[in-house]
Amino acid sequence: MMRDGLRAIIEQTDDMDVVGEMGDEGAALSLVERLRPDVVLVDLELKGSASLDFIDLLSHSALRPRVIAMATYPDDSAAHRALRCGAVSTFLKTSGRDDILETIRRSWSERRSI
Repeated sequence: MMRDGLRAIIEQTDDMDVVGEMGDEGAALSLVERLRPDVVLVDLELKGSASLDFIDLLSHSALRPRVIAMATYPDDSAAHRALRCGAVSTFLKTSGRDDILETIRRSWSERRSI
């Protein structure tokens, strides 16, 4: 449901495109390698530390997409760890449309794919 909502929000903009989405980090890595998006949104609720490992992997890959972590709680320590792993920003899943879009835009200022 979160992915559906994010897709709807992003598709209403003129300056962003959703080029793919995936529910687990293993499949997401091959998708990122194939589609080469400029920005990748990562849910911090992946099993175990998979989301942090995935952020670290993306941040140190040759592709180096801008990674934004999505947190569930304002005091989520995983969000702070995600920034240390290479995420450029975070937002709460409860954030409003404008806040989410602004966070994405700040991470990359030109027309980019997500």
